[in-house]
Amino acid sequence: MIELAGARRQKNRGKTARRRTQAKPLDSERLYVALIDFNKTIIGAKEPSELFEGVCKIAVSSGLFKFAWVGIADEPTGEIRQIASAGMPDGFDFKSLLASIAAAGHAPISIATGRPFISNDAAVDPRLRSMADFLGMVSARSIASFPINKEGKPFAALILGSSKKDAFDTEVISLLEGVAANISHSLDKHESERKRMAVEFDLRELNAELEKRIAQAESATMRAQTYLDFMSHDLTNILTPVMTYAEMIASDERVPENDRKYSRVVVDHVMRAAKFISRVKNLAIAETMPLEKMEATDLRESFLIAQSEVLRRYPNKDVEIEYMYPNDEPIYVLGGYLIESVIEEILDNSIRYSSGPRVEVTVLVSQDRTANGQPMWRIEISDNGPGMSPRLRDTLLAEASGDDKRLSKTIASGIPFMTRIVRHLGGKISIEDRVQGDYSKGTKIVVSVPGYGQ
Repeated sequence: MIELAGARRQKNRGKTARRRTQAKPLDSERLYVALIDFNKTIIGAKEPSELFEGVCKIAVSSGLFKFAWVGIADEPTGEIRQIASAGMPDGFDFKSLLASIAAAGHAPISIATGRPFISNDAAVDPRLRSMADFLGMVSARSIASFPINKEGKPFAALILGSSKKDAFDTEVISLLEGVAANISHSLDKHESERKRMAVEFDLRELNAELEKRIAQAESATMRAQTYLDFMSHDLTNILTPVMTYAEMIASDERVPENDRKYSRVVVDHVMRAAKFISRVKNLAIAETMPLEKMEATDLRESFLIAQSEVLRRYPNKDVEIEYMYPNDEPIYVLGGYLIESVIEEILDNSIRYSSGPRVEVTVLVSQDRTANGQPMWRIEISDNGPGMSPRLRDTLLAEASGDDKRLSKTIASGIPFMTRIVRHLGGKISIEDRVQGDYSKGTKIVVSVPGYGQ
């Protein structure tokens, strides 16, 4: 709906009508030329301010309009302010004009209504009474305002003035409404681009901050690993002479038996401390080293190396280890020496805690798949030892899963450490009864690890 005043309703006749009919094509030609220039400016403007200034200049330089200016409503007050203009007298004070517009209830500005405001006989239009001085100053006989939207809502207006009466007919109004719509569309594109660039800037800032945090985390990890290496090296140097002297005392028959017994206790605890240091170091490596940098190891060789090391620790025990493999081919798995340490830990537990006259260990290696179809190698290590009670088993698994948050309750056992290492390699460890339902018949530890390259 267009607010229209001063438009003639009667049909004009005679020479006046003929003169207007003859003059009309010239005005239409100028208008369409201006329309082309408007669209060029709308398309080429890089900023809204450039767009508004360009439209105002074209409106006046085309000779169609006496003046042009753009008003915008401030949020949240709604106060109108001028942001671009052309054709206004030098040194013109927009404050007085805006005050007169405010006195008219902002009627001449289309922001509040969202509809064009048209006055084709401004001198007698009661809606413009407060603007009489301004209209006389600029010799405006017709005035019009067209709303400019942003994101679907009126936020500015293009105000045009002509020295001609009845300047804004239906054709002119329609064309200028199209110009205002094109400006609105351009502003929406500018706003979308501004938001996109703001999002991109935020993403760049976030990425930069993320990269910074990652670099800091990697640096902190490297420092922690370095400190751990220093600590383990120094502790090993401290413990080595303690163990050496304790072994010398324990093996010296000239030393009283009671003193030799305590020396053997010292040796045992020093060995546990040394193992603990090794477990922590291996776990730190497993948690910080990327999988793509992990080496492969052949399970057959890993078991032979682990068996040789473990049997050396228990020369007085009768141990039999039986291996069952699916074939004679090498079985490559991910983890390198970390897998060797896991196998060694499990074999050591089987032999260490067995109190019978003969230790029997069975190793069964078979192919398996996860629930989602990933190929794995399943390693079952069973022994005829005293077994693990459900309570002890739950404690070990709770510590291994992180539920306990500490690895201190069973410091003598490497199972929690080994479980975490295997998990970081993409596998898992479970503890079962060798004879289902009777834990006293021995323990079966099942290790599932991905094959190398799988």
